[in-house]
Amino acid sequence: MNRKSLSPLFVGLITLYFLFLAYEVLSSDYLLTDDAWSLWHVSDHHSIYEYWLRQGRLFTAILENWLFSQTHTVASIKFIRLLSLVGWAGCTALLYFVLKQLRLFEDGMVLVTTAYFASTFFTLVFIGWAVCVEIFIPAVLSLAAGLVLFKYHSKLWAGALFLVLGIAALFFYQTCYPLVLIPFYSLYLHRKDGRFTRPMVQGVVYFFAGLVFYFILFKYSLSAAHLPASPRTELKFNPLDRIAFFFAPPMNQAFNVSALFNMRSAVSQAIFPVVAAAWLGIELFYRKGKTSVKLRYVGGMMLWWVLGYLPILVSQETFGPYRSMPVLGLMVCMMLVDLVLMLIRDTRRKPAFIYTIVLVFLCWGGFVYYSYLAHPLREEYRAIRAELVHRYNSHIREVVFVRPDEDGFLQHYGVRPYKDELGMPSTYKDWTPEPLVKQIVYEMTGSRRQAEDLKVISYEKASEISDKSVLTHDDVLYIDAHTLF
Repeated sequence: MNRKSLSPLFVGLITLYFLFLAYEVLSSDYLLTDDAWSLWHVSDHHSIYEYWLRQGRLFTAILENWLFSQTHTVASIKFIRLLSLVGWAGCTALLYFVLKQLRLFEDGMVLVTTAYFASTFFTLVFIGWAVCVEIFIPAVLSLAAGLVLFKYHSKLWAGALFLVLGIAALFFYQTCYPLVLIPFYSLYLHRKDGRFTRPMVQGVVYFFAGLVFYFILFKYSLSAAHLPASPRTELKFNPLDRIAFFFAPPMNQAFNVSALFNMRSAVSQAIFPVVAAAWLGIELFYRKGKTSVKLRYVGGMMLWWVLGYLPILVSQETFGPYRSMPVLGLMVCMMLVDLVLMLIRDTRRKPAFIYTIVLVFLCWGGFVYYSYLAHPLREEYRAIRAELVHRYNSHIREVVFVRPDEDGFLQHYGVRPYKDELGMPSTYKDWTPEPLVKQIVYEMTGSRRQAEDLKVISYEKASEISDKSVLTHDDVLYIDAHTLF
């Protein structure tokens, strides 16, 4: 491949992609579930700090306390999302730089992997969800730590710097930490002999050392603050249960690459076993070499994938959201791209194929961000705000809010919910209507006291309201989200 002819086109495509996302970010006002709680309770710094500290995210607590304290309106939250967008654009550039510095893969592999990283769902969710603003920081720290240790693995200072950067990343967001393994995983993927070389072993040892030191510091921080750990941080030692979990949602989502994974869809469920079987067949029967070496290579790949998802596997997580997939998804994508490019023998057509995949990834990412995040969520917010603007008055003392269905966007916007992150009305969650309504009333009236005194009761269904006569009272405002959008 001609590097000079490819790079300008790629830079142009990915720049247009991030500019499109920036336009959507700046033209969208909404609060996605936890955003509403964080904005409304911004004055309660202690509660926010405790919430994150109990989850082992001390640096997140500090950053989010400061960022949300600089915002006072729903409209200003877009600038937090813009910060996240800029951060992920920078992180994407760093991943490209890391892969190029390794000098292990052809240009096409690097370009497709970078495009995947920029457009995949965990990146889109991190950009569209303001409370995830900090996550690009541990991703950057982890990638930098891994590259430093890989290039200078014989230097003591490199190991020390690795631990400092890695532990800092863990105190921001744990699931990005295994990005430190990407250089070592890349070497394993490139060699294909199934051997864990000295640098790889060293990388894994430092990886576990970082986890151990972080865990000790985390427990110390809880003890110093006299706080209990969040149940989500409890370690789970049940190998069979965790293996079963790992080969269900996480691996299915990883092998779906950048397709929306629907656990209720037989086609979506079938992608993982079919693609994995094809990969095994190619590795074991098509690629040349000794069977023992090929089996060792396949087993080693699965071990790397487990390490890439380890912070989730050792915790109480049983949900497997997209925001837990940054490393496992990237690792599986790299394997699949490497496999496909190996099968393409026509070097003249390979550049066209590569740029087709890059374009598909970026267009799909832009479509998903618009259709599953920005557009439906800003329309939901506009509808609720318009309802309050037209019907709220100073005599209202109580708001009765009937929440939309989980698939509330399906009829009008044609999108289904995926996990709790994409295509789902923000007010579907029972903790969202109260802070959202109070925030809007505060912005309308300019009186926080008036908004705080407002009683907001939410119901999943209108049939749950036992005394419907209260809905006719002059001091009660009834909002049924099913009728709004």
